Amino acid sequence: MSCERTRTSTGTVSAHPRLRGVLLLACASILAIAQFAAAQTPRGSILRIGYMATEDGSGPGESDLELFAESLWGDEAMARLLRAEGFRETGLIRAESERDLLLRLNAGELDVAFVPARMWAEQEAGYEAVLQVRRAGDSTRTRGQGVMRRGVVFAGPGSPWSDPDAAIRAEDVGGYLRTHRVAAVGSQSMAGYVAPMLKLSEEVRMPRPAENALWFRSDAEVVQAVVAGLADVGVCGEDAFEAARAELEGSVSLRLMYRSVPVPADPVVVHPRLSPRRSETGREVRRALRDWFQVNRPAGLTLENAQDPDFAEVRALLGRWRALASEAN
Repeated sequence: MSCERTRTSTGTVSAHPRLRGVLLLACASILAIAQFAAAQTPRGSILRIGYMATEDGSGPGESDLELFAESLWGDEAMARLLRAEGFRETGLIRAESERDLLLRLNAGELDVAFVPARMWAEQEAGYEAVLQVRRAGDSTRTRGQGVMRRGVVFAGPGSPWSDPDAAIRAEDVGGYLRTHRVAAVGSQSMAGYVAPMLKLSEEVRMPRPAENALWFRSDAEVVQAVVAGLADVGVCGEDAFEAARAELEGSVSLRLMYRSVPVPADPVVVHPRLSPRRSETGREVRRALRDWFQVNRPAGLTLENAQDPDFAEVRALLGRWRALASEAN
């Protein structure tokens, strides 16, 4: 039987309108139950590790995760725990885009995932933050644990503010950005885009001043675009900006305009069933990840313990960001 029609021995006929309504309601209920179940229980015998390919070393690569997966099953005690949980092998799932990764989370298709901090706040399947990615140059929260990053808005050699003596006045910046391009990294980046753009928007009192942004795949590409004159103003992570400025040694003028508040670095999240608060397997997977990254340091990355409360600022910043969007509309 389908949701739209009923099948008889002689063919397919239209359902009675009242029956059709009942069937549609039943199908909607079944679908909702199936989606809830998918978000609560990992599927099959594969421990699924999700990630998104990065070209700037901000996250682990596929070869790194393959080596980590091998190490899990090479540890006899860890392998016993995984088998007791129903896992028989590890599968790497590479998301093709930020949207693809978010959809997979909401469908409960991943057991462990490396995600942008913004996605932790936007997913609806109860995934829990258990670790954070630390890169060279990241700071630590003043009180308590937590890896933090900042974003910046900076002026390039073609802007009116390349001269270090030029005054940076909010009304001038706002007017300029209405007619000029801004180089920016992907909008999922809290430190590289949302936080510095929020700072800029509130400073110049202009909702979403970079609606005409030029988008790039990494913070480093944003800086390169401004240096090359493709845009006069850039928005990116502070570490990439400072690294480029040091490398250029004054040969090209890059001037800091605004610096964002610190925001939590990207987390590693786990499916609710593997929450370290309830699952020994979850605790051991977290420990194994942290220890493996500490020893191997792929692309200079390490992992540190984290928990959901460490990301409270992310939801607060997104709330302010969405309020700006409503003003713009």
